[in-house]
Formats: sequence, C-alpha cells, structure tokens
Amino acid sequence: MNARDYALHLIRQSYLPGWNKPTKLTPQNLDPRDRALGESIAASVSKNLLLLKHAIRHYSGREMKAIDPLVQMVLAIAIAQLRFFDRVPASAAVDEAVEQTKRLRLGRAGGFVNAVLRRATREPDLPLPSRERAEEYARTVLSHPAELFQRLVSLMGEKKALALCEKNNAIAPTIVRAGDTFLSHLSAKA
Repeated sequence: MNARDYALHLIRQSYLPGWNKPTKLTPQNLDPRDRALGESIAASVSKNLLLLKHAIRHYSGREMKAIDPLVQMVLAIAIAQLRFFDRVPASAAVDEAVEQTKRLRLGRAGGFVNAVLRRATREPDLPLPSRERAEEYARTVLSHPAELFQRLVSLMGEKKALALCEKNNAIAPTIVRAGDTFLSHLSAKA
C-alpha cells in the first residue's frame, strides 16, 4: 500500500457525500512518510470536496453521476495533489492515479483518468465563481454547502459568514514545541 492507496482507504472510511463505500482493508506495514502523505491528501480531499467535484466536472466534461464513485475518488486525490501540494510533481500525481485505477481493476477508467488529469495540468486556472456571488463562491471555492452558508448568513450576515467560511478553509499553521524551544511555521500550501 502506498500513500495514495492509504488516502483512498481513509476517504472511503469517511462516508463523504456520494462516496459511502467503506472498505474492510487494514493498512499494514505502511511507511510513516506514506502514512503522513496519505493522511494529508485525505484531509485535503475532505476539506475541499465541493471544489474538487467542481474540478472533476469541469475537466471531465461530465456530470458526477456519470462517473463511477471510485473513479471520482481517484480523480479527487490526484487533483488535490495538483492544486494543493507543491512538493508533489504533476507527473507523479497523474501517473500514480492511472496506476491506482489499474490496481483497483477499474477497466478502461485509466485512460479516462489520464485524460482528465492531463487537461487539469494543461489548464490549471479552473473557472470559479467570483467572491461577489457569495453563496456560490462559498459552496464551490470554499466547499461550504449552500444550506450551511445560508444558515451562517441568517446568524451573522453575508459579509461575516463569508469571512468565517474563508477562515474555516484556510490552511492551519504548523506549530511544533521541542523541549523549551517553540517553533511556528506558517505555510501557504501543504
């Protein structure tokens, strides 16, 4: 099992909307670096689920219901790496996703995954709604469901609701305390 397979395992255990296919797979002998990368990828997919689904629809030219849920997960894992992980080369994200479809025995999905991800690497500027269209922006860019955003607006107003959604979606700082030394590192990308 590698980092991407572990990420897929974690995502499948999370019961994310439309992807509730839990597995009984138990990861064994996983390198700590692969475990850390897999956990980071899975967290990124969970946190940015609506944005990643938007990207899959855009780059594939298909509606989500026309794409097998397992293929959606493989694509989301790869697109998350392309968008949010600056230390993962695009070629590695694409190649690993194609290989993962082969390991999962998804038939001809490997060619589809390759085509979608090649387009994503050629066209990194994904069309997104503007911030002025607050509800659509919160749903698509910040991955906050419309119902949640509407509830936040009713509680605090649109401007504060949008600011809260942006804060929710910001990358948290990494803080390490080693003995009496306190180190803090703020990173823009995982």
